Amino acid sequence: LAVGGFSVNAAYRFVGRAFNSIGLQYIANDRKGVDANLQYAKGPFSVQAQVNQQQDNVESDPERLTTKGLTGNVMANLALSQALMFNAGYRAVDQKSYQDGVSGSVLDTVTNEASGGLVLNLSTLFSLNAAVTQSSLRSRSAPEGDTDGLTLNVGTMIRLGDVFSLAPTLGVSRTKTLQSGDENTTLNGFVSGELFVLRKVLSLQFTGAYNRMTMTVMAAMYAGHWNEPLKP
Repeated sequence: LAVGGFSVNAAYRFVGRAFNSIGLQYIANDRKGVDANLQYAKGPFSVQAQVNQQQDNVESDPERLTTKGLTGNVMANLALSQALMFNAGYRAVDQKSYQDGVSGSVLDTVTNEASGGLVLNLSTLFSLNAAVTQSSLRSRSAPEGDTDGLTLNVGTMIRLGDVFSLAPTLGVSRTKTLQSGDENTTLNGFVSGELFVLRKVLSLQFTGAYNRMTMTVMAAMYAGHWNEPLKP
């Protein structure tokens, strides 16, 4: 449904336990759920809200584990000009698992995430984007795994007409386990590019990636690396 600057859509999905997804491994059976989306746009401003509710064990078999998940997401965008755009968002996820009406699983978690970013188009040849995300994970049944995290991503796009393009990105993420104080730091790098040997006829594409994680002693033990020599 679309009226003026508003648009709304909703969908109900049901995939029974007997569904066979051979050849379609990305489709998980035995689940049902509802999606809803609300969007409003006027001039340089737009806001979008999404809600997703899912549940497996659609036949409510008391001998099987049932997991319910509820996800809400709100994202706002503001374009001050064609060269400068901002965005901000909030996401919340609530997941619960139970069997025969009794709760008790490490899957019972609550996630809260706030993010913000900007896109800067300096010219048709160069653009810059940056985003920061603050997140928290809480467990009702296993609070020893509660964590807070902060992630920063920066990327650029460099173009030389329709001859050459280069898009490097860099991401840094740090998570801290509240109970133990353990900290994990992850560094991610990715680059992709394209060079036209014959314009609009033949091109060479290339990609590269880099990933590095450092963790404290206790985090390494939980990860199963206690038999390996610890490195700074």
